[in-house]
Amino acid sequence: MTAFSTETATPVEDDDISSGAYIVGFDIAPGLYRGEVPEDANGCSWERLSSFRGDRDSTIGSDTTWKGQYYLEVFDSDYAVTFTCPVTAFSTETATPVEDDDIKLGAYIVGFDIAPGLYRGEEVPEDVYACTWQRLSSFRGDRDSVIGRDAIVEGHYYIEVLDSDYAVKFTCPVAVVDK
Repeated sequence: MTAFSTETATPVEDDDISSGAYIVGFDIAPGLYRGEVPEDANGCSWERLSSFRGDRDSTIGSDTTWKGQYYLEVFDSDYAVTFTCPVTAFSTETATPVEDDDIKLGAYIVGFDIAPGLYRGEEVPEDVYACTWQRLSSFRGDRDSVIGRDAIVEGHYYIEVLDSDYAVKFTCPVAVVDK
């Protein structure tokens, strides 16, 4: 059996990295990655890991997105990451921002994908138990990343996205009210 060594590592190319487990610095480079939940998938999830022991303490951060786009931030201090859907390396220099009238489900970077302002969610769809939203300080996937959140089970609702927010995540469509 050959000993495992990260000294001769060549991280995978940044284009369309398939689902699976990746050792940071060996299989995948640190950075920001974006994915889209496929129409036929029942959500996508990812985890940042400190080891492959499989115990609760091994998970540094995690997230699940049921529909729409999502982000994952990989740090050089992470041992590994796993994800259930393909991702692509993300850079605001090469990516195209989302149009304000096209805000559906998923995560959005404030100032790039979405503008600060007041957003309104309509009635909770019949096939959904609740609409949730989160204002985020990062895509680390830990509790400290969540600045504010709410779950709405009926009626319309509002979310104020601040220019100091890093990102926002919606599980139901919203529309801009005021920027």
